[in-house]
Amino acid sequence: VRAIWRRKLLAGVILLGGFAVGAAIVMAMPEVYEATSVVRVEPQRPGEEMVQRTVSDLLEQRMLTVRQELLARPILQQVIEEQSLYPKLREKDGMEAAVARMREDLSVRVEGEHAFELSYRSHDPAVAAAVANRLPQIYAQEAVKVRREQAERAEGLFAAEVELLKKKLAGWEQQIASFKVEHMGELPEQLESNMRGLERVAALRQTKSEELRIAEGRRSDLARSRLAADSEAGRLKASEDALTQRLIGAQTSWTSDHPEVARLGEELNTTRARRQAAEAGMVAERMERARAAKLVEAIQADIEALGVQERAYQERLDRTPQWAHALGVLMRDYEITRTKYQSVVSRQVEAQIAQQLERSEERRVG
Repeated sequence: VRAIWRRKLLAGVILLGGFAVGAAIVMAMPEVYEATSVVRVEPQRPGEEMVQRTVSDLLEQRMLTVRQELLARPILQQVIEEQSLYPKLREKDGMEAAVARMREDLSVRVEGEHAFELSYRSHDPAVAAAVANRLPQIYAQEAVKVRREQAERAEGLFAAEVELLKKKLAGWEQQIASFKVEHMGELPEQLESNMRGLERVAALRQTKSEELRIAEGRRSDLARSRLAADSEAGRLKASEDALTQRLIGAQTSWTSDHPEVARLGEELNTTRARRQAAEAGMVAERMERARAAKLVEAIQADIEALGVQERAYQERLDRTPQWAHALGVLMRDYEITRTKYQSVVSRQVEAQIAQQLERSEERRVG
């Protein structure tokens, strides 16, 4: 301190010189102004509880990428051109240099979970304020444009998928319809009707069997009576022939008014009448036997037809499990395709709603 005091004049000159040089440097430096904007990012409306997202618009994702999006060349180049920034640098080194310089003058910081702070430095306070205000607008416009394009692409993809699934669904429906036509009567939904039909045919067959038993008994009775009728008619015919011979002999021996001739004539007439009645009964019995035989044949034919129906119903019932499994596989694939189709149609509607929302947002921001 004593040494400095002894040379106080020299020390004062040096100190004043340092201050003068520092002041000159400070005065020579250009003035720099910084403008700051705070932007709050809100979720897309309506919320996810109303319309499922078809465009990736999670706040967390947007906040993580906001710095990269704001510092992207398209946004910075648009601001540079609108505000005529860095004219000498652009003229000398081109737009790339101007964009690089603006990245140095621009800072982006995430504030909390739903906002970010944007600061821009410039020698002109008006330019700094204009850039700080314009950048969020351009960012919002670009973000909405990107989301709209994503919504349009999503809607296009869903529309193509809907058409593809519609064709697949029509193919499955046609295949199921063809399967049902091909296996008509043997399908699972016809199992109960086939069982009822089998029971009905079995009951009818049992009834016809009882009718056949009765008809065959009647035919047997008629066959036995035919033998008896044949014997009676033969006996009466023999008696008639014998009486005829006796009558001829009596007429040869006696006159026509002889009592023996009259008795033989009367007995012959009685026997002839009985023989004719027996023969008439034989004709009626013959017709009855024919009718009984036809009835037995008809009942046997009915029983055979019922047997064919019974076997047909049983074959249907035997094949039903096989077709039920095959139809179940077809229906499973059809239901999978139909569920997927309904889901994609729902997503397509949501994509159309999202597309309309993004267009409305783009008009509002623009």
